[in-house]
Amino acid sequence: MIRCLEKRELLPMVTFAFSKKRCDGICEGLNSLDLTTTAEKHDIHVFCERCLSRLSPQDRQLPQVLRVRELLRRGLGVHHAGLLPIVKEIVEMLFCRGVIKVLFSTETFAMGVNAPARCVCFQDLRKHDGVDFRGLTPGEYTQVRIAFLKSQPTLFAHTRLTLFVNNRRWRAGPGAAGWIRSAR
Repeated sequence: MIRCLEKRELLPMVTFAFSKKRCDGICEGLNSLDLTTTAEKHDIHVFCERCLSRLSPQDRQLPQVLRVRELLRRGLGVHHAGLLPIVKEIVEMLFCRGVIKVLFSTETFAMGVNAPARCVCFQDLRKHDGVDFRGLTPGEYTQVRIAFLKSQPTLFAHTRLTLFVNNRRWRAGPGAAGWIRSAR
């Protein structure tokens, strides 16, 4: 799916997976995917070094920090409440700069981040509410949709809202009033 979106020039993209475990799990499955150029790798490295210099040498070697740095180097990102605040901030800034091509996030990323996504995907339409799995509410869907589609007025016409459920692709219909099964 990611290579298909890359060919259609629909990156950067955000995929919402409604749990920290899902975000991390999806990223772990993409260990051979590399979406950055040599110049972007250099920019990411320099930026991370500068930001992480505020941490102690021991903290810079935390497994979380090392894992996220490796993802960032390849143009991938993860964003959820289980990350250190400085790591989340680095991910947000690099995504806004356009060097993170694919971000896997919980819906908290949509709150207050002005991100230039060309494509927004939902990993599922269900999320765990602390007790059981339930359908995504219209308010939760709208929170994510508005955060990405309305926060970038210049990109609004060029941003796609895509949904993949059970390996079937759906896209937002006219005026995002409904979902249409995509032929491609």
